[in-house]
Amino acid sequence: MPIQSPTETRTANELEQALNSQFERFSVADGSTRYRCRVECLPDAIHLKMALTPIATEWHDSPAFWNEDGSLVDKRNFMPDMDLWFALKNDVSIGEVRWLIDQFTDLHVAVESLKLAHEYDGERDWDVYDRPDFQPPKRAVLQRVAKHAKLVSEVLLRMSEEHLRLATTARALTGRSPRHQVKGTR
Repeated sequence: MPIQSPTETRTANELEQALNSQFERFSVADGSTRYRCRVECLPDAIHLKMALTPIATEWHDSPAFWNEDGSLVDKRNFMPDMDLWFALKNDVSIGEVRWLIDQFTDLHVAVESLKLAHEYDGERDWDVYDRPDFQPPKRAVLQRVAKHAKLVSEVLLRMSEEHLRLATTARALTGRSPRHQVKGTR
């Protein structure tokens, strides 16, 4: 059964074509190069997006491996692979992008599947690490990415602290935390 949307019905192949078409429409006149890769799960997609934000000019993502009826290939896998389409400023080569992504924890699938968008086939290439272009980008690019990574890290740390406060409040509201019980909930 095709995916239902408020305005139309599309098969998975039609959705893939629409996403590709949307990605192809944005201009590369800004000095950007289009790339495509996949990652193992949504958290990896978020991690990669945060890593590349300082040099990205466009970003799209969607779950990978759709069935013809629009469902995910394996519904038991609650964190399916994600396909990523993005454009980066031309001050980095594909080998430098791979090297940069490889510096972030557990993004090996992105490193191994990264290709120019028009060459993308979804397959992993384990030899990318041995290529001569697998090298660090210019210092200015590294500084931009490092500065952004530090900022995101600080924000996530604050969010983590807020998460703990919220979890404590939730436990107290449900009477599960004897030290912080809300008056009148016994």
